[in-house]
Amino acid sequence: MQHHKPLQRVCLHGTRVSSALQSAKLHALVLLPGLFASALCGESPRKADLSKLVVVGDSLSAGFQNFSLLNELQVHGFPALIAEKAGVLLVQPLVRAPGAPNALDYTCVDEVPLIQPIPGSLPLVPRQNPLKRPTNLAVPGMVVADVLNKRPSLQIQTAIDALTNIVLGFPSPFLIPGPSLTQVEQAVALAPTTIIVWIGSNDALLAAMTGDFGMLTDLGSFTASYAALMNALAATNASLVTANIPNVTQVPYLTAVEKIANAQGVGLEVIAPLLGVAAGDFLRPGALPLASDILAEARPGPLPLMCP
Repeated sequence: MQHHKPLQRVCLHGTRVSSALQSAKLHALVLLPGLFASALCGESPRKADLSKLVVVGDSLSAGFQNFSLLNELQVHGFPALIAEKAGVLLVQPLVRAPGAPNALDYTCVDEVPLIQPIPGSLPLVPRQNPLKRPTNLAVPGMVVADVLNKRPSLQIQTAIDALTNIVLGFPSPFLIPGPSLTQVEQAVALAPTTIIVWIGSNDALLAAMTGDFGMLTDLGSFTASYAALMNALAATNASLVTANIPNVTQVPYLTAVEKIANAQGVGLEVIAPLLGVAAGDFLRPGALPLASDILAEARPGPLPLMCP
């Protein structure tokens, strides 16, 4: 198992993501070999049986695009493409227009590019196929612990709660009486032959996207939750297909301060004190125009604690 350095410090300027995230971002998760040996290897190699394909995960597996779960976009997610190529059934929790949340659309007004949500609101029953039990159970925004613990509920406090209801709440418990089940509970109940499970990005990504290190999952908690999840799925005797967690600091949403220094044609030691940053830090989009103004001497530095 790969060992990760502990989080030594949390240096948050509000406008930047510290290099502390990089040491805790689980950028190359190595799965425990002993944990999956019985499910993946056995005594001899075997071809995965995709006749009952089930998907567990977050937005990466849900077909979440244009910041929305929307029927016309869900069908292009990678699990749908795998099922299509394999000629097997994958039941998606298809969401009616304008999507959840409303899908972003690109328009041009007076030759000015504009990205804005599609107008409209979801119907009371947001699912296009509410009587079908989905086999793609992935819920956008979930972290590993959510896959184990979050159930559909009428108590909606966050956007992830609402998405959980849409994906996991139909047909039971909202239309047909039945227990309220988590992703992993529903996956086990479906008696799958193969499970695609890709989860964990949000445990690091949410902290990077918001600048709130309170949203960064502790490595010990992550490890315990991931082990519990995979043990539960392995107990189905299904073939398990997993994917590593992407390096979340490589998303275009984050800009390395070293890249800004290179664009200015100066060393990081020049811009670091002006912006109040350090090597390995990243700027979020709201910080970029302010950083540009500071470097152009149009406003004083360093970057404020929070950006618009």
